[in-house]
Amino acid sequence: MKQIKKINKLPIVFLMLIASITLASCDSDDYYYLGFDNTDRLTRKFWEGDIFRVSADKYEEPLISTFYFHNNGTGYEELRFLDGEFYGEDRFSWRWHSDRVGDYIELKYGSRDFEFLDDVYIRGRRLYSIHYLNGRDFDNRINGLEVDFIRR
Repeated sequence: MKQIKKINKLPIVFLMLIASITLASCDSDDYYYLGFDNTDRLTRKFWEGDIFRVSADKYEEPLISTFYFHNNGTGYEELRFLDGEFYGEDRFSWRWHSDRVGDYIELKYGSRDFEFLDDVYIRGRRLYSIHYLNGRDFDNRINGLEVDFIRR
């Protein structure tokens, strides 16, 4: 008789397990890899982080970068000292690539070499990627710096 009662409880336990898994997977903080269809998660937002830039003077003070990506393929990077004082602004054009190399963002600052944000993904208010300062480093996957931006 006890064996039958245990068997009758199994479907209820199984349904409770399925319900808990289903509810847990509805988390709004799921990771979003920035595929071409998800660029709206990137554009028209301010992304602030440290990509290890320094001032061009003799002191080489660290700078914080704030990126803004327009949805027309242009954008700008605002640079500030750690105390919040404005340092400068650089305009760039950007393109999303998805090819044999992978999924990445190409940044072009005027006449400077291309910079790259590789393996870009967004989780909640954070954007994670690997930043490469030039095409050679990107092609060889060397000297990339993991960066973590927060949406302002």
